Amino acid sequence: MMQSQKNYIVAVFAILSVIGGLYSCVEPFSPSVKKYNDIIVIDGTLTGEQGIQRVTVSRTSSLTDSIYKPENGCTVTILDDQGNIYDLTGDGNGNYTTEFSSEQLQHGTSYMLRVIDNGGDVFESDYQELLSPPTIDSLTAGYEPKYTAEVPEGLNGCQFYVNTSDHSGKTRYYRWSMQETWEYHSIYKVGAMWDGSYMTITTLRKTGRLAG
Repeated sequence: MMQSQKNYIVAVFAILSVIGGLYSCVEPFSPSVKKYNDIIVIDGTLTGEQGIQRVTVSRTSSLTDSIYKPENGCTVTILDDQGNIYDLTGDGNGNYTTEFSSEQLQHGTSYMLRVIDNGGDVFESDYQELLSPPTIDSLTAGYEPKYTAEVPEGLNGCQFYVNTSDHSGKTRYYRWSMQETWEYHSIYKVGAMWDGSYMTITTLRKTGRLAG
């Protein structure tokens, strides 16, 4: 009996020693990065959706001082292979925008982004063809946990699955964006509302402001 208890104590001590050794192996890593502290960062995506298109121009900061450094005063333009040039206007926070109509965004047309920074350096992308988006075959969602290194026990949320197919074989990259809306259902019955004046449900139905 005494021998068994001794072995148990030794085993527990060994496990605790291993755990302590694992924690002692975790050390902070602070790389000495200096040459990349002031590099221009250009972020923009041109889509076939008419409306505001945005390009962000900024500068990198050091690892020890992670701040957003907008690059204002740049000349930002979008060119197409038809000879058209579209100027973008800066808002003072590194954002440059312009509004496109459906006629200006034609599938099959190629576009290029050009940025001239305050030092006069010119940055140009390659011409990229604006492809027609493939149709969505199915869209499903499920409420399930997502496991990450930060949350190893799992974080519950909605997971969306999109199935699509491109018979042309040209599409290589996909980007999905989601607009979230909510509908609330009260457990209490509403008898009236205030809209600058007290109005009952009967009055709202008579004026056509409430259906049903």
